Amino acid sequence: MTGPAQRRLAGAGTVVADYGQFRVRKGETDLYVFANVFADYSAGRLARWLGSSPLVVDAGANVGAFSFLALSVAGRLGQPVEILALEPHPDNFQFLAQQPFAPSLTLRQAAVGAVAGAGLIVPGNNAATHSVTMASSGNVEVLTLDQLCTRRTLLKLDIEGAELEVIKAGLPKNVEFMFLEWHHTGSPRELLPSGFLTLLSKDPYGSTSWAWERS
Repeated sequence: MTGPAQRRLAGAGTVVADYGQFRVRKGETDLYVFANVFADYSAGRLARWLGSSPLVVDAGANVGAFSFLALSVAGRLGQPVEILALEPHPDNFQFLAQQPFAPSLTLRQAAVGAVAGAGLIVPGNNAATHSVTMASSGNVEVLTLDQLCTRRTLLKLDIEGAELEVIKAGLPKNVEFMFLEWHHTGSPRELLPSGFLTLLSKDPYGSTSWAWERS
């Protein structure tokens, strides 16, 4: 079997592997994230949710694995889909913007928080674990879900721990479906509005992945 095409991304010196329409950076966690997204977020559930034509908000988009999955499933359904992909880290965002499917997305270099304002990047152990902390002197735009979820929404929330305060602030009524990466102990059940919550997976590093649907 022929391996993925490899080359250097023009102007960035980054070694890139092409997997069809999805690109990953060599030496980063992009392929690991891609595999986890496709394993955790079942295409069947996603197809059912996308069938009601919600706005898709990909919060913590990284280099676009979930957005790519949503585009692929919508394509198989034969329906258009509006995807807003947010990623605060400049390196991740730059690479996301150069993905072959990026023209089909609305991209915004921003983070999601419990309140709107500014924040600072807190470096993680790898490209998938950077986080943002609120800071008035920060250079990262922080937006609330109320600002983003302006109509019926399918939300993917993977924001490296900030999801606790965001959910405590309350999910907007427009959020009807959610894939949630939970970086805290226990279950998010008590913090969520009435709905159906399903545990999808447990990460060896301690986080859990959930699917939630408003009842």
